[in-house]
Amino acid sequence: MPLFDIFLGGARLLTSDSIADALLEYARVLTDCGRTQTVTFPVMLDGQAGTAWARIGAHADLVAVRTEPQIPLTLDGEEVVASELFRLAANVAPVPPAPGWRPT
Repeated sequence: MPLFDIFLGGARLLTSDSIADALLEYARVLTDCGRTQTVTFPVMLDGQAGTAWARIGAHADLVAVRTEPQIPLTLDGEEVVASELFRLAANVAPVPPAPGWRPT
């Protein structure tokens, strides 16, 4: 399973591909709306499972780098967290205007 190193605020955190995808999508929609949000997600740090809290979105640079782990790794709750981040992203994304709508 590919993993991602997440670089955020000078920290390097290892997380799953599903969480990295969800973090990047949520950060994108928050940035598009000029907002930030604090999120919680499972990580590996120095070989130990842990939990990270991070501010993502506008003015919070987030970089994800794909890595190939030497051993298989699954993070507890990763699918639940990824689903929740995607749900939050969908609720933040601006609603497109109705067809035929024109600003006055």
